[in-house]
Amino acid sequence: ACFGGGGFEIASIFDDGQMVSAEVEPELLEAPVSCSCGECVLAVKGPVFTVCVCHCSICRAYTGQLFNTEIVMPAGSVTVTKGQDSIVSYATSPNVNRFHCVKCGGSLYEDSPTMPLEFVFLGGVLGKGATTVPSNLRPSKHIFYENRVIDVNDDLPKYKELDMDYTKEPPEPLPAFSAAELAATARAVTM
Repeated sequence: ACFGGGGFEIASIFDDGQMVSAEVEPELLEAPVSCSCGECVLAVKGPVFTVCVCHCSICRAYTGQLFNTEIVMPAGSVTVTKGQDSIVSYATSPNVNRFHCVKCGGSLYEDSPTMPLEFVFLGGVLGKGATTVPSNLRPSKHIFYENRVIDVNDDLPKYKELDMDYTKEPPEPLPAFSAAELAATARAVTM
């Protein structure tokens, strides 16, 4: 099973566009997460399926940033340990509910009524004063890259939308943009 015990199928995309998949055991994450004022605290515990950079317009609007970095985990990985009454949510789409602190507005996490996943914001896991990102929490892909407002020049695979078809059980890998497709859709501004 994809979201139960056992491994999680991931896809690797090579420069020649050939896709291979491999069964891997996801790393476990156990960490406190808080908003910027500390009013809301979560306990996050579970396997990390992936860490991705999302370029969708909804994430950009919600965070006020060029993109959003999220840790993708199975549903049930987030438990509120402090400030439940200070956490509000709203649906930014039929697929995503976003939770944040009413006091400081700090983003905490997202869940999905259509996928058995939770998305935890990387900044909340790292906390104030963080100067490095642990290797197991470094992004491994870009999603919704077609909606980007700026090109990101790194070696990570870039997907038009999601990297997996989560409507399938188990989820099926989707192809990443090829180098030619990226070149054809390049933006004027790059990072």
